[in-house]
Amino acid sequence: MTRALGASLGTCYATRRALDPRVKALVCHGALFDMVSESSRMQTMPDHGNFRLITGKQSAEENRAYFSAYNLSEIAPKVECPVLIVHSGQDNLVAPEAGARLRDAFGDNAELAFVDDGLHCCIEYCARLQPLTYDWIIDRLNAA
Repeated sequence: MTRALGASLGTCYATRRALDPRVKALVCHGALFDMVSESSRMQTMPDHGNFRLITGKQSAEENRAYFSAYNLSEIAPKVECPVLIVHSGQDNLVAPEAGARLRDAFGDNAELAFVDDGLHCCIEYCARLQPLTYDWIIDRLNAA
């Protein structure tokens, strides 16, 4: 048995990994359902240096085209394992509504842990959220 965990853009990667039936639990920190429409940085600075490093592209148009594949609308409903989404109300990169949108895409097997005052991926609450996350994973793996 295994688990997948992703943060920010890693949410897209981990969700794809969770299609593997060996994955028995998925955790998404900093919910990202659709990179192009939900990333505030993609909206305001699509040619940002971080995007160029990830994609190898130079222009805003090329980055948008590259990241258009980072949409979980067709993948999330196929994930069969339990999912924990940790998202925050003060996320400076992804809107607070993204957590509920991703939870709804996963369906009944997903839970949303929402931190009202957390920033992106609740990074400042890492010490508080790690026990919650690990306990959740252990419970799901023991139940599998």
